[in-house]
Amino acid sequence: MNKDYRSNVDRIKGPLVPIMPAFTEDERLDLDSTQRWVEWIVQNGIPLVWLTFGTSRYFSLTDQEVWDLTKAVGEVTRGRSLLIAATNVYWPVHQCRRYIEHAAESGASVVKVQGNWFANPSDEAIFKYYQTVAHDSPLPLFAYTLRVSDKTTGISSELLKQILTLPQFVGMKNDSGDFYVHRSYLATIREEGAKFTPLTGGSMKSFLWGYDFGAQAFASGYGMIDLRTPLTFYEHLVAGRREQALSIVRDREERMVAALAKVGGWFALRAGLVFKGFFTSWQERFPVHTLTAEEAKIVQSYLRQCQLI
Repeated sequence: MNKDYRSNVDRIKGPLVPIMPAFTEDERLDLDSTQRWVEWIVQNGIPLVWLTFGTSRYFSLTDQEVWDLTKAVGEVTRGRSLLIAATNVYWPVHQCRRYIEHAAESGASVVKVQGNWFANPSDEAIFKYYQTVAHDSPLPLFAYTLRVSDKTTGISSELLKQILTLPQFVGMKNDSGDFYVHRSYLATIREEGAKFTPLTGGSMKSFLWGYDFGAQAFASGYGMIDLRTPLTFYEHLVAGRREQALSIVRDREERMVAALAKVGGWFALRAGLVFKGFFTSWQERFPVHTLTAEEAKIVQSYLRQCQLI
């Protein structure tokens, strides 16, 4: 298949909101509430969304639910925001290839191939896995790197150089390190002259630093409940208004991280989506902690204080 996969790289710019699925009180997957929230995201101009192992709770979804969630999100984003779908970490090659076909049919623009870093595979094994999954892919692909312990590094710079030779891969989600590791990845990409974009972390803070080294898109956990803030932050940064961008990180993002850390950090954002009227429950599935009523009140109070509800 002769396809210019990397022509899509120029579309992957700006803030990205990670998709977290809603659950009902009895822990059923609530696609109606999820779609209602995604519609708000898309209508308000967020250019990128993705499904991912952690925020999208892949570790507690069945394979069919991953299929259904992908289809439901794609029904909303199609043609309006760019959807980066994702395989599950434990799927074999043939399952990943089937899912990529499904994601294409569902309206996704890219698929993130989330290899099983928990098994500490070798560079050779990861490259062969990616090479085989990518063969004749109908969509551009993202790699995924995760540092699961002090003894593992995820994707090394040498492995990244190999991945850059696979034309289907247009970017990478970086969960191996927000700053020094990300700087190394960006340097490797520049040195190789590749058209390829890594996204790191879930914060504006990491992008505030990474932008100067070639990063062009960022995941924003804050954006899950306040869309205007990451959009404004991005506008300031690309326009050279660094002090204004910095003040958003300092006065909003860091403040929220500190305030919600005691009730579960970003997991508390699920309660925020209830108070904003999108989700009907802040119920989680094992192994994620479900907030108590008292913990949810802390979230509600903070969001009111910030005039976000």
